Amino acid sequence: MGYLAPWSSAQNAAWSVNMDAITSNNAAAFGARFNGFNDALIRKVEIAYASDGTRSVSALIAAHDAEQPSNDGWSLVSLRVSDVKQFRFCEEAKSSAQVLSNGLHVCWFGGSVGLEFGDYIDAPENLEDFLGSKLFALGNMLHFSVSDYEP
Repeated sequence: MGYLAPWSSAQNAAWSVNMDAITSNNAAAFGARFNGFNDALIRKVEIAYASDGTRSVSALIAAHDAEQPSNDGWSLVSLRVSDVKQFRFCEEAKSSAQVLSNGLHVCWFGGSVGLEFGDYIDAPENLEDFLGSKLFALGNMLHFSVSDYEP
């Protein structure tokens, strides 16, 4: 039998090197590029626990990309919330969170950044509302990368 080594925070940091940071200064342009992720498709969500106890939440989302001339304007967007403080992914029976009908909301609360995966129509205005979502990740950093769309 093989041994699965624990994920380290150094691996987390190395993985983010190839990704661009989303900040309060560029979040509006990021959202506009991907049409607010309205009707985007969640392909994958991963939760990683590092050996030092830190967590990250990553998502792969197929979204319309204003900068993509091929693939009917679709790209795959990898998002990663690092140093996760809280997260929740609760999908009820006979429902699916795969289609982001309400888009994706990037929110800042003090020194934290969060992704709210369309449980609300509008972005939550405060941390209490944000934490009431059924689909969110809240951490210290948010990064993204874009790759070619694959059906």
